Amino acid sequence: IDGGDDDVGSQELNGTLVVEAGHGLSGIGVVLYENGVMRDNHIEFGAYDGIDASVADLVAQRERAVTEQLSEPFATTVCDLGGNAYPGVQNQETNLGDLVADSVLWQARQAHEADGVYVAASIVPGGCIAGSIAEGQISMGDVRTVLPDAHEVFTLEVTGAQLLAALEQACADAPQGSAEFPQVSNMTYGVDTTVAAQPDGSGGRVQIFDVAGQGFSPEATYTIATYEPVALGEGAYAAFAASAETARAIGSFDYQAMRNYIEQALEGTVGDGYRNAAGFIMVAVQEEEAQG
Repeated sequence: IDGGDDDVGSQELNGTLVVEAGHGLSGIGVVLYENGVMRDNHIEFGAYDGIDASVADLVAQRERAVTEQLSEPFATTVCDLGGNAYPGVQNQETNLGDLVADSVLWQARQAHEADGVYVAASIVPGGCIAGSIAEGQISMGDVRTVLPDAHEVFTLEVTGAQLLAALEQACADAPQGSAEFPQVSNMTYGVDTTVAAQPDGSGGRVQIFDVAGQGFSPEATYTIATYEPVALGEGAYAAFAASAETARAIGSFDYQAMRNYIEQALEGTVGDGYRNAAGFIMVAVQEEEAQG
């Protein structure tokens, strides 16, 4: 049974019945085997209301088990970790944005420890952060609330010029909110919202002050950690498309990286260092924008 496009129907290919069931929960594709014959049926979404009691009971049991597992605390935080969208992770640096970006960088460095590749910094689009964590205990349910989309962590090599161009486009809407606004780790940059963004980063809207404590050069090459869509140059990060062939999956998802970082690097406590944003990002606005 296939989904993902608008097609609904069936055909036989090399003796195999192939059923297409549409997309977007438009219907349910059904294959029936009766009297030695396979045939298909298509049920419009909402038309079938039957419930198998044994299946429903099994689903309920599994849901209870998963909920219990996700609710078990594995760490604590001494402060609230802010994941509000706007104002928040989609237009400014927050302590939770720092924590997520730090965890992505840390996990990527662990993955590259054996091959000697130095991962200089990380970028996490603010729109990938979907919630906050209150002071107190942290469970895996909290982590999955913050990072519900399970983005795979990638590394790639980019020039300083590409990095600048990508950040300029990702910050094009600031100080208004944008899902592509970059939360970062181990690099600092500033945004002058009075200047229009340019596709090649030449407009001066964004300035990168430092990457990995080595200053910044447009001619330098940096290995950065990020999510797959960014690494492949999608959306505002189109400047990275030219380096997509260097993109490599590290074998971890963002939620795994966050738990591993908190448990191992932070030894189970998100401490005082995360009470405030680290100062990776500076956003300059006109006075009337700041007041608004």
